[in-house]
Amino acid sequence: MHNTRTAIAARNRAAINRERSLARANTLGTNRVEAARLRGAQTANANARIAGRNNVAINRARNARIVNNWRSDRFRGQSYAAFRDYHRQWHNRTWWRNHYSRIIFVSGGWWYWNAGYWYPAWGYDPYAYYPYDGPIYGYSDLTPDQVTVNVQT
Repeated sequence: MHNTRTAIAARNRAAINRERSLARANTLGTNRVEAARLRGAQTANANARIAGRNNVAINRARNARIVNNWRSDRFRGQSYAAFRDYHRQWHNRTWWRNHYSRIIFVSGGWWYWNAGYWYPAWGYDPYAYYPYDGPIYGYSDLTPDQVTVNVQT
């Protein structure tokens, strides 16, 4: 959480500094190329803010349904219980902290540890993004991204 807030604050400071530089460049009549570059940066910052707001709505709509193919006879064994029984839970940050002691930020989203698996902590952060929205088996105290890299390697 602290790292996320720090990153957001740093981005906001950078955007403010770019906008101030643009204002100075326009009032002082400095180099036109530099002023154009600063205007481009200002436009990019505005686009990023708009995209961030839109992504929340898109992710909520896209993540509203889950296709759970783990219910077929092929996956009846106990090995697949974490996937078969998985249901999204939307809770705020306080609820997650009160119920799980191990919550981490990985690949744009918050994940909690429970019974040998990493699960997405839906609602922990409204701007979170989950490239994969199901449980990830954990081993050797690895984070979800490290497990994914190991499997892909």
